[in-house]
Amino acid sequence: MDWTTPLRSQQLDFVARLNSGHLLHCDLPNLHSELVILPKKIANTLQEQSNGDSNKLYEAAEKFAIEARLGNRITVAKPSVVDNRAVDFTLSANPSMSIRVKSTQGQLQDVHWLVSPEELEQNAAILCLLFLDPLDSEAAEYRVVWAGFIPTSMVEGSKNHVLFMLDNLLYIGGLSSYLESFKLSKKEKIEIQDTSSLSAWLPELEPQDLERGDRAAWKTRFIKWAQTIVLNASTESIRFYLYDLLNTQYYRQTLWKLYYKREKETFATVRSKERDAIAKQLDEQAENIMFDLAGLNKNE
Repeated sequence: MDWTTPLRSQQLDFVARLNSGHLLHCDLPNLHSELVILPKKIANTLQEQSNGDSNKLYEAAEKFAIEARLGNRITVAKPSVVDNRAVDFTLSANPSMSIRVKSTQGQLQDVHWLVSPEELEQNAAILCLLFLDPLDSEAAEYRVVWAGFIPTSMVEGSKNHVLFMLDNLLYIGGLSSYLESFKLSKKEKIEIQDTSSLSAWLPELEPQDLERGDRAAWKTRFIKWAQTIVLNASTESIRFYLYDLLNTQYYRQTLWKLYYKREKETFATVRSKERDAIAKQLDEQAENIMFDLAGLNKNE
């Protein structure tokens, strides 16, 4: 069964409870909750710090809501990262993977989140928040709903903005497990952060390839793609074994050749259905190669 199937079912239940006002709420840090309560006192402090700037106010409230639930599992993106990339947080266990937070405020039947192609390309997941109460209103407290998330690997390379409604998202209860899948060993953290060794990771790119990002951007996309395939492994021990193999040059470059072919062919294909078919075929081929080289049976 597709791992997203139960999360889609839970999301439908969540939307029904959201409409009826029956959300799960836990105020203990780092534990699952569909709702974060922003006390009036904290909201007032954030309003003072934002100096009347509404965008800064909502960004500060988003940070409060995210850190209340994810805690030390995420790190606020450094300014040098934010300047050039559409990220809000990086994973503490794997700084090469980032999360984009999108928030909205409005009537439940109309809420949506608009995500740009750059945001989809540069992040592992899009996390969607919903403010039930305007932060500039005179409420006793402010409610922030964790509306759901979407793994960017599920959205095939769109050149246009993508609009997500509530029922397009996965249930937020699956976010922690999804992020945990990107946790890497100490060895992998060091190598993935070592941007000085890009030539050891990737062959020379053709000049026209740089129109789709520099070598570091290609490397990040390749790693995210390879790790997504690893998620199909049946057990955690096999997943970590496959991650370790990604640090061997032969294993990595074999996968890179397939990924490079995938990117070139899908980018050159105009029709989305044809792109999806090409991507699916090459993803399956990559998965088979990954398990074959590792001497593993992917069905075990």
